[in-house]
Amino acid sequence: MGQPRACRSRVLHVVGMPFFYSITDGIAFGFISYIVVMLAKGKAKKVHPLMYLIVGLFILMYVITALQTLKIL
Repeated sequence: MGQPRACRSRVLHVVGMPFFYSITDGIAFGFISYIVVMLAKGKAKKVHPLMYLIVGLFILMYVITALQTLKIL
């Protein structure tokens, strides 16, 4: 079987998709939650730097979308 940490991450991806009605948002939720969990456990160095970049871009996308919705941008 796989590692429990990887399994939890996959579950968050799959569970997030129907709740957000979007595959992209479900994947983003899984990526962001994975980074948050790893940071909380103190295992930030085990995360590949590309994951931080991807999560940063997802967060930037959500911030821009929120600002556009609020008609600030």
